[in-house]
Amino acid sequence: MAKYGGIMLKYKPHPSQALEISVNSALLKTASKHGKAIGLFSATALGIGGMMGAGLFSLLGTASMHAGTHIPLAFLIGAIAASFSLFTHTPN
Repeated sequence: MAKYGGIMLKYKPHPSQALEISVNSALLKTASKHGKAIGLFSATALGIGGMMGAGLFSLLGTASMHAGTHIPLAFLIGAIAASFSLFTHTPN
């Protein structure tokens, strides 16, 4: 149930539009013949790398809207500002 502009809408797909998803569980249990299986650390590293990579490209688009041709200077100023956070950590 969704609410749009104060009107409650109910949506029930027609049976012809229903999706049937089947998963072959044998594919999930077989080990790869080409190398090691992906562990928790590797899967986490892939996820973080994908998010950081996508974030970098979206950041470049936003930076180009604001800084124009001065993007390298904007990144340099940002790096200098971020480096100050290195010196704010106090050891216990």
